[in-house]
Amino acid sequence: MTQKEECISWGCEPEEFFSSPDLLGREEQSPFVISRGELKRFHLSCVLKKHYDLLLLDEPFSSLDCESKQVFCHHLLHRKKGVIIIFTHEEMFLPHVDRIWEIINGVLYDRGALPGALPRWAGAPPHIKKMIEKGKTPNNISYEDVLEAACRT
Repeated sequence: MTQKEECISWGCEPEEFFSSPDLLGREEQSPFVISRGELKRFHLSCVLKKHYDLLLLDEPFSSLDCESKQVFCHHLLHRKKGVIIIFTHEEMFLPHVDRIWEIINGVLYDRGALPGALPRWAGAPPHIKKMIEKGKTPNNISYEDVLEAACRT
Protein backbone atom coordinates (compact mmCIF):
# COMPACT_ATOMS: atom_id res chain seq x y z
CA MET A 1 0.00 0.00 0.00
CA THR A 2 1.13 3.54 -0.72
CA GLN A 3 0.40 6.69 1.24
CA LYS A 4 -1.84 7.76 -1.63
CA GLU A 5 -3.86 4.54 -1.32
CA GLU A 6 -3.97 4.97 2.47
CA CYS A 7 -5.30 8.50 1.99
CA ILE A 8 -8.01 7.24 -0.39
CA SER A 9 -8.95 4.50 2.10
CA TRP A 10 -9.80 7.26 4.59
CA GLY A 11 -12.12 8.81 1.98
CA CYS A 12 -9.84 11.78 1.34
CA GLU A 13 -8.59 13.40 -1.85
CA PRO A 14 -4.85 12.73 -2.22
CA GLU A 15 -4.27 15.97 -4.14
CA GLU A 16 -5.17 17.96 -0.99
CA PHE A 17 -2.65 16.08 1.14
CA PHE A 18 0.35 15.68 -1.06
CA SER A 19 0.59 19.33 -2.04
CA SER A 20 1.70 20.27 1.50
CA PRO A 21 5.49 20.71 1.98
CA ASP A 22 5.86 17.85 4.48
CA LEU A 23 4.13 15.32 2.16
CA LEU A 24 5.19 16.61 -1.25
CA GLY A 25 6.46 13.74 -3.39
CA ARG A 26 5.54 11.00 -0.89
CA GLU A 27 2.40 9.69 -2.61
CA GLU A 28 3.97 6.41 -3.68
CA GLN A 29 5.89 5.86 -0.43
CA SER A 30 4.72 3.06 1.86
CA PRO A 31 3.14 4.26 5.11
CA PHE A 32 5.25 1.60 6.84
CA VAL A 33 8.59 3.25 6.06
CA ILE A 34 7.85 6.59 7.71
CA SER A 35 8.26 7.26 11.44
CA ARG A 36 5.44 6.56 13.88
CA GLY A 37 5.05 10.30 14.45
CA GLU A 38 4.76 10.98 10.73
CA LEU A 39 2.23 8.16 10.38
CA LYS A 40 0.21 9.48 13.33
CA ARG A 41 0.20 13.02 11.84
CA PHE A 42 -0.85 11.57 8.48
CA HIS A 43 -3.74 9.59 9.99
CA LEU A 44 -4.90 12.51 12.16
CA SER A 45 -4.83 14.75 9.08
CA CYS A 46 -7.03 12.25 7.25
CA VAL A 47 -9.45 12.06 10.18
CA LEU A 48 -9.64 15.84 10.63
CA LYS A 49 -10.29 16.50 6.93
CA LYS A 50 -13.75 15.01 7.32
CA HIS A 51 -16.63 16.17 9.48
CA TYR A 52 -18.25 13.75 11.89
CA ASP A 53 -21.15 14.03 14.32
CA LEU A 54 -19.07 12.05 16.83
CA LEU A 55 -15.31 11.56 16.81
CA LEU A 56 -13.66 9.25 19.36
CA LEU A 57 -9.89 9.62 19.61
CA ASP A 58 -7.89 7.13 21.67
CA GLU A 59 -4.41 8.45 22.57
CA PRO A 60 -4.18 10.82 19.60
CA PHE A 61 -1.08 12.50 21.07
CA SER A 62 1.05 9.35 21.22
CA SER A 63 4.10 9.43 18.92
CA LEU A 64 3.68 13.15 18.23
CA ASP A 65 6.38 15.69 19.01
CA CYS A 66 5.52 18.85 20.97
CA GLU A 67 4.98 20.99 17.88
CA SER A 68 2.66 18.40 16.31
CA LYS A 69 0.66 18.17 19.54
CA GLN A 70 0.15 21.94 19.52
CA VAL A 71 -0.86 21.91 15.84
CA PHE A 72 -3.32 19.08 16.51
CA CYS A 73 -4.88 21.01 19.45
CA HIS A 74 -5.17 24.08 17.21
CA HIS A 75 -7.03 22.03 14.57
CA LEU A 76 -9.40 20.64 17.21
CA LEU A 77 -10.13 24.14 18.50
CA HIS A 78 -11.28 25.27 15.06
CA ARG A 79 -13.67 22.40 14.37
CA LYS A 80 -17.13 23.89 14.30
CA LYS A 81 -19.43 20.86 14.41
CA GLY A 82 -19.72 17.55 16.17
CA VAL A 83 -18.69 16.06 19.48
CA ILE A 84 -15.09 15.02 20.04
CA ILE A 85 -14.20 12.65 22.87
CA ILE A 86 -10.50 12.20 23.60
CA PHE A 87 -9.04 9.45 25.75
CA THR A 88 -5.48 10.42 26.68
CA HIS A 89 -2.67 10.23 29.20
CA GLU A 90 -1.13 13.39 27.74
CA GLU A 91 -0.46 15.98 30.43
CA MET A 92 1.13 19.04 28.87
CA PHE A 93 -0.39 19.70 25.46
CA LEU A 94 -4.13 19.39 25.82
CA PRO A 95 -6.88 20.89 23.68
CA HIS A 96 -9.41 23.45 24.79
CA VAL A 97 -12.35 21.37 26.11
CA ASP A 98 -15.96 21.88 27.17
CA ARG A 99 -16.17 19.17 29.81
CA ILE A 100 -13.88 16.85 31.77
CA TRP A 101 -14.61 13.21 32.43
CA GLU A 102 -12.18 10.79 33.98
CA ILE A 103 -12.03 7.08 34.64
CA ILE A 104 -10.83 5.97 38.07
CA ASN A 105 -10.73 2.25 38.93
CA GLY A 106 -13.06 1.50 36.04
CA VAL A 107 -15.68 4.08 37.05
CA LEU A 108 -16.47 7.08 34.82
CA TYR A 109 -16.79 10.41 36.64
CA ASP A 110 -18.20 13.60 35.13
CA ARG A 111 -16.14 16.42 36.64
CA GLY A 112 -18.23 19.05 34.88
CA ALA A 113 -17.77 22.04 32.63
CA LEU A 114 -14.70 24.27 32.66
CA PRO A 115 -13.30 26.02 34.62
CA GLY A 116 -15.36 24.69 37.55
CA ALA A 117 -14.36 21.10 36.79
CA LEU A 118 -10.66 21.70 37.38
CA PRO A 119 -10.64 21.51 41.21
CA ARG A 120 -12.68 18.26 40.99
CA TRP A 121 -10.32 16.66 38.45
CA ALA A 122 -8.45 14.05 40.51
CA GLY A 123 -6.04 13.20 37.70
CA ALA A 124 -5.25 16.76 36.69
CA PRO A 125 -1.70 17.22 35.43
CA PRO A 126 0.74 18.57 38.05
CA HIS A 127 1.09 21.98 36.40
CA ILE A 128 -2.69 22.50 36.47
CA LYS A 129 -2.92 21.36 40.10
CA LYS A 130 -0.13 23.82 40.96
CA MET A 131 -2.01 26.70 39.31
CA ILE A 132 -5.16 25.84 41.26
CA GLU A 133 -3.19 25.67 44.53
CA LYS A 134 -1.87 29.17 43.80
CA GLY A 135 -5.43 30.42 43.27
CA LYS A 136 -4.86 30.88 39.54
CA THR A 137 -7.40 28.48 38.09
CA PRO A 138 -7.00 28.39 34.30
CA ASN A 139 -10.07 29.07 32.20
CA ASN A 140 -9.41 25.81 30.35
CA ILE A 141 -6.74 23.12 30.03
CA SER A 142 -4.88 24.08 26.87
CA TYR A 143 -1.21 24.99 27.16
CA GLU A 144 -2.11 28.61 26.37
CA ASP A 145 -4.83 28.70 29.06
CA VAL A 146 -2.44 27.38 31.71
CA LEU A 147 0.29 29.80 30.62
CA GLU A 148 -2.16 32.71 30.84
CA ALA A 149 -3.17 31.65 34.35
CA ALA A 150 0.49 31.37 35.40
CA CYS A 151 1.16 34.92 34.19
CA ARG A 152 -1.88 36.42 35.93
CA THR A 153 -1.07 38.94 38.66
